[in-house]
Amino acid sequence: MPINEPTRRTRLDRLWHTLRRHRGPAPDLPASDRSRVTHDIEELLAERETDAQRAAADRLVALYRGLDATGRAHFVELVATDFGTDPAAVDAAASDLRAAAPGVARVRAERAL
Repeated sequence: MPINEPTRRTRLDRLWHTLRRHRGPAPDLPASDRSRVTHDIEELLAERETDAQRAAADRLVALYRGLDATGRAHFVELVATDFGTDPAAVDAAASDLRAAAPGVARVRAERAL
């Protein structure tokens, strides 16, 4: 039974979409690909199973290796911007630590920092 043109187009569109989704980011890691990389990093950080963490980390390393110099700079910028520390929160936690009395309050302040 022959496939009509609209059905063929729909199947090709789905195939193309699937291939683009699995191809990975462009070597220069343009802004359009960064949200997907952010999502991959968040999945890695949320993963609790060691083998799954390792597999997710391996995928990120492979992704990084596939980037050119511009893409690697964008990757590092993305990590620093989206996953770096909040300076105000660090300052507040350090202040709490300096003011904490020995004992339970100090342990809590250390953990918060």
